[in-house]
This record gives sequence, structure tokens and C-alpha cells, in this order.
Amino acid sequence: NGTVSQATSVAGGKFIFTNTSGGGRLYSFDLATPFDTTQVIYAGTSVGTYANAYSNGSYTQSNVALENQMTDMHDFAFNSDGTKLFALDRPSSTSNSRIAEFTMSTPYDIANLTFVDVYVIGGYNNYPKGMAFKTDGTRVWTTKFGNEDIWYWNLSTGFDISTASYSGMTDTNIGGGGYIQAIQFKPD
Repeated sequence: NGTVSQATSVAGGKFIFTNTSGGGRLYSFDLATPFDTTQVIYAGTSVGTYANAYSNGSYTQSNVALENQMTDMHDFAFNSDGTKLFALDRPSSTSNSRIAEFTMSTPYDIANLTFVDVYVIGGYNNYPKGMAFKTDGTRVWTTKFGNEDIWYWNLSTGFDISTASYSGMTDTNIGGGGYIQAIQFKPD
């Protein structure tokens, strides 16, 4: 039902992705082998394909807290211990593009998300596509569809989006249309 628009392997044991259907929905599958996305666990201990797991209901879908806040989610990220989720949303009014923050009492448990807050970035990046956080959560970067620039905000409290403040923009000068879709950094 749609194509994968963003995915991540979490702590090696889970594969979490969002697709183009629904405003904001995540799916989580348990991997048979850490960091190997070719086979997943379904029906308790069986190993097979995503189709096997999906048809057996052996996956977790994010709860409505995410869907209720998202219009057109384009990326997501977790904090370093998996107790917070950040979702990059592009509403129909792109000037209201934003980053939403959610908490989870159990790390990476997307079925139990609780909405916390949003920070509107549309005044700077009104067509966001990709997002990445500094490992301590004190900076977030975003990319923009059809653009080669990278915008960034500092957070005075790590992984607390309500403490964000615009810090600047960097032109990557990559040329050739500059359609940056995502951003990611090494942990160091």
C-alpha cells in the first residue's frame, strides 16, 4: 500500500518505516538477524518476508497520536535512547511545516506514542524532506525538496523541540538541481 518514504533500523533488531499512505503512520517489524533487513520474524519464531509478517499481523503500527498530528510526514528520528520520536510534517499550508515530538515509555514502542509538542519551521523551510539530530539532541538539521540548502536549529535542552531556535542555513553547492531528499550523520 504505497512506497517506503523513510526507514530506519533501530538498535539492529527492528526495522521501522513510513509509507506514502496515510498522513503519518509507522510500521515496525522485528528482524531475524540484527541489521539484516532481508528477513523478519513472524508468528512467534518463524522467519520470512515482510508479506508473511504483515499477513500474520506480526508487526506494530503506530498509534493514532501520530496520525492525529501529521498531515504529510516526510521523515522521522528517534532520540539516543529511543524514548522520543520526532516526525517531520508538511501540512497543506507549507508555511506551517513542523517537527512534532512524541514520547514512549518503552523505547521504540511506536504503538504507545504520546504527543508532546510541535515546532513550526515553515518560516525557513516550507517544503521539508529530511531531518537529522545531533547525537546529544542539541541541534536538528532539515533538508528541503528541490533545494540544495540545509537548515538548522539549536535546542537549548537536548531532544526538547520546544527549546529550538533557528540558527542558520548552509548552501551545499552541489549543483545539478540540488534535490536533497535526506540527511544523516555518523554518530561521531
